[in-house]
Amino acid sequence: MYYNADILKAAGVEVPTTWAELKAACEAIKAYDANIYPWGIDMTVDEGQACFAYYAWTNGGGFVDAKAIINQYGAVSRECVEKMAEGVRKLTGSDISVATSGIAGPGGGSKEKPVGLVWIGISSPIGTRSLPFHHNGNREENITAFTAAALRELLQELQSEHLK
Repeated sequence: MYYNADILKAAGVEVPTTWAELKAACEAIKAYDANIYPWGIDMTVDEGQACFAYYAWTNGGGFVDAKAIINQYGAVSRECVEKMAEGVRKLTGSDISVATSGIAGPGGGSKEKPVGLVWIGISSPIGTRSLPFHHNGNREENITAFTAAALRELLQELQSEHLK
């Protein structure tokens, strides 16, 4: 979670660690200065939607990431997709869950995490695992390839002898 320490201090608010504390912090900031909008993500763009999803999913459906997984490893990482898959499985009570986080392009990549990289996480009763997958296509081709790879991993997990 990113925050403005000066505004929190001026409003007399500690850094929130739960949804309830975040809501209370927003209310305190608005009471301190009605001209400050205390929280937001631009949900009109893919990046904003992905940003919100990563924050929500990496903490079991909440907004605050107590282990700072995104800040430490990034959203496109083994650690992030494993936490996402475990969180979805726990929240839904499902036997198996799959999570993906990638860079479909055309921009957004780096030397360490290039366009065409996706991490796939699978969580089941036998444990949680993840793997990277690479595809060199345009955005739509990458998304299609990422989805197909995630479904192949899910099918492999469903067919696993350990689950029978």
